[in-house]
Amino acid sequence: KTKGMCIQCDKYLKPFSNYHSADRNDNYPSCDEMYCSLKYFGPVKNAIIKYKFKDASYLYKPFSVILNNQLLANGVYDKIDILTYVPISSKRFATRGYNQSYLIAKELFKLNKGRFQVMNLFARKKGNEVKTSSLNIEQRKIEKYQYKSKESVFGKKMLLLDDILTTGATIEECAKILKMHGAAKVIGAVLASGRRDF
Repeated sequence: KTKGMCIQCDKYLKPFSNYHSADRNDNYPSCDEMYCSLKYFGPVKNAIIKYKFKDASYLYKPFSVILNNQLLANGVYDKIDILTYVPISSKRFATRGYNQSYLIAKELFKLNKGRFQVMNLFARKKGNEVKTSSLNIEQRKIEKYQYKSKESVFGKKMLLLDDILTTGATIEECAKILKMHGAAKVIGAVLASGRRDF
């Protein structure tokens, strides 16, 4: 049984949770490292869709445990000062009532007893309210995010969290923004990947 996970969730997700990777990729060069815990297909894909679009916010707990176990195993928390996450649009938040990446970020903070700071550093630009999953590859390259915080990340080592890696455009844009604001290191972490090369 996976530590920190109920028997039912462990049985449901474990066959897909041995998918670990920590590779760099030309699609997100601003990430110094990248970690992914699950492959986005089958029951995992169904569970994430349920989590994001069908009000199953409670799934953040088993998802957080899986990602946390991987990050712990690779010593990621020893390399970071701040955990931040990709935002969702205000329209999407109003409809859903929560940011799925923030729920996981908050749980990672709790599981690690505050070893790092959690900061909300980004905002979606106005006029970019369309959900990212509905965009094609070229549309995803259009800048959608901005740095909104008054907090400085200069010289800080960052863990950047998102839920799903598809083209890599979203996490690359946010990682690039962090580097532009002086971050010394950016480690990307996603719950699941739909990429064939990851």
